[in-house]
Amino acid sequence: MAKFTLRLPDDLQEIIQTRADHEERSLHAQIIYTLREAVQRTGAPARSTHAGHKGAEPDEPRQGEWTPVKVMQTNRDGTISPYEGRK
Repeated sequence: MAKFTLRLPDDLQEIIQTRADHEERSLHAQIIYTLREAVQRTGAPARSTHAGHKGAEPDEPRQGEWTPVKVMQTNRDGTISPYEGRK
């Protein structure tokens, strides 16, 4: 499992925490759940994690390069959509 630090804006953290409380999950578990749901809904292919895997594919960014990401939010009805900031 990869280890990393994630800084969430306060309003996004509140949304995720509220959803976690509703689903009786920890904040960490809710973040993982939300990320998995978003990946599955986008139809992104699974990346190989077997021992023979050599690292990044040719079309993937090299280590140290910035890659834009799309932040997603869980809506009150359970759907996931792009995060558009505090309204």
